[in-house]
Amino acid sequence: MLAAIPATAAFAAIPTASARVVDRSQWEAAKAVLDNIAAADAAFTPGWWDTWQKCKAECDAIPHTTVPGADYCGKRSYTTADSMEVRIAQREIADLDAGHMRLDDLPGLREHYEMKRRLVTAAEDREQKVQCIRGRYDIDRLDARAEELGEQVADAREHLMKTPAPDNRALRWKLEQLREEDGDVIPWTADYVEQCFADIARLLGDA
Repeated sequence: MLAAIPATAAFAAIPTASARVVDRSQWEAAKAVLDNIAAADAAFTPGWWDTWQKCKAECDAIPHTTVPGADYCGKRSYTTADSMEVRIAQREIADLDAGHMRLDDLPGLREHYEMKRRLVTAAEDREQKVQCIRGRYDIDRLDARAEELGEQVADAREHLMKTPAPDNRALRWKLEQLREEDGDVIPWTADYVEQCFADIARLLGDA
């Protein structure tokens, strides 16, 4: 992390550069791209988030099914709310149906796997209802769009960070991007901050 690097070492790594003026049109063009994408993301996100919460609330309202266990497992109950138990049961039933498993003639063993089959069936029925709700809200498309916009914003911001800053105002903008909302400095990669340090050397010099 940057905070762990001695200040002398950090500034020694700043590349030297002449105080030449860079072409600000390159910066302005990149900044305009970021502003446009960020505006599109800001306009899209509230509606997507509201829809996502409504969809989740409806999906969560679908009741889970509890299947009583058999004597083989001490009559412990299983529920479709336990996703890990459902996945285990799905694998076991698939192996059993494919002939990869053979049930020994143990008391309660067959009843135990019938219980697991009922658990899998109940979980699959519930998942179908969930997918119907998600389809009604078109949530997969909305999620994909939200992810796409987020990636575009990140790419445009990174491109701007790697574009030479034409003045101190642009440099300050870059430095602000290195902080989180709570003020902590994010440990960015050297490649991400390289141009920022080059800007410091060019714009501030020995200041």
